[in-house]
Amino acid sequence: MSVKKFVILFFILVMAIPWQLSGQEKEAKKDSVETPFRKKRWLTMVMGSIASSAINGNPTGSGSDVFSNRYSVNIALSYFMVNRLSVGLSFNAYRNSSRQLLEREVESMTVGPFVTYYLSKNNHGSVFFHGGLGYGKYREEDTEKQDTVLITQNITGNEFGGSIGLGYSHVVLDKLAFSISMMYDIYRVNTTLNGTQYPENEKFNATKIQVRFLFGFAYFLK
Repeated sequence: MSVKKFVILFFILVMAIPWQLSGQEKEAKKDSVETPFRKKRWLTMVMGSIASSAINGNPTGSGSDVFSNRYSVNIALSYFMVNRLSVGLSFNAYRNSSRQLLEREVESMTVGPFVTYYLSKNNHGSVFFHGGLGYGKYREEDTEKQDTVLITQNITGNEFGGSIGLGYSHVVLDKLAFSISMMYDIYRVNTTLNGTQYPENEKFNATKIQVRFLFGFAYFLK
């Protein structure tokens, strides 16, 4: 799926919200007694992931060790327009650093709107579907030493795209929720490339695709 098709799909889902609002009004009173994901509630959420790895003797044949560190942080605030349907704004930060013959650092920060729909009406928790858009900054720095020559490459620019995913949120005492989710991201990256082999700034465009597994907690403000 291209970034353009993803954005079109997201707006189709957003346009369907008024239909969802009208369809739920009839069940609002009964649903509100059971579900913690109630109309007019605010929800703050902090989720993230972290991973570190080390491989002694890279199996690719280089013979060198490979070290890698990855983490991501997601901070979000959402509002339930009706029971089990929320819209909000999220901030995402991602960093990946690896070291072998080539040292690489990748950083990404995006902000954007999202929609989340919770399937279950019970008061213990629910499976949810999530979709959102994001715009932000992308930076990548590569360093490689060849004999006595140090070769560097810097990529900086903007990225735009979105995420879709699903997860489960378990609610405790109608106030605190613990969540785990899997997200599929697709972004269009528009950057400028410069470095030892690129003395003049060179435009560089690419599509970034990644799958993330997130865990975290949320708190109902009302």
